[in-house]
Amino acid sequence: MTNNKTLKEMIHERIVSLDVYKDPKLTEYLVKVIDELITTYKYNMGADERNKLLVREAFDLVNLSGNDRRLSEEFIKHIQTEHRTLIQSFFRMIQKVIEGYSKHTSSDARNVGSLKWAKDISKIDGYFPLI
Repeated sequence: MTNNKTLKEMIHERIVSLDVYKDPKLTEYLVKVIDELITTYKYNMGADERNKLLVREAFDLVNLSGNDRRLSEEFIKHIQTEHRTLIQSFFRMIQKVIEGYSKHTSSDARNVGSLKWAKDISKIDGYFPLI
């Protein structure tokens, strides 16, 4: 990035400056702010750096208390508005994430359910052709 600030720092500054902590539509607004910042800065960084930032930001959003449910609802509403090829690619990516995660051997009570589910679902054949 040409700027020394991290994407997370830029997002935090933007949110604090607009005092949206009291906004009842926090998830929707955060998604818009992140999208705007990523669009602005993504061409100034390499693909690996961009991918790491996007993954970290996704986990940071999920980490907000109760936000996994709200974020899921937002994805459900939005996914049908995307280009059909992008939807297919999105599910292809999710499939690879689940398959990769299912190969982990260590877990504890906090993630035993997700690991078991990933192992179970990885047994299902999925085919997502790129058309």
